[in-house]
Amino acid sequence: FHSLEDRIVKNKFKKWEKECICPEFFIKCECGGNHALGKIVTKKPITPGNYEILNNSRSKCAKLRIFKIK
Repeated sequence: FHSLEDRIVKNKFKKWEKECICPEFFIKCECGGNHALGKIVTKKPITPGNYEILNNSRSKCAKLRIFKIK
């Protein structure tokens, strides 16, 4: 993803990783808590190295995030 899309993807991954989908104002979880679609594999995005940037200048702003589906 490029930098503008990265925040959108990061927020979606966080949402999909959450077990509980109850609203924040609920004191106790009422949904059962097993709604996670998967797990985020990379905590921070993987960015291209110097060699890749030299060979492909358009890859400079690219970011890779990995989400593993259950």
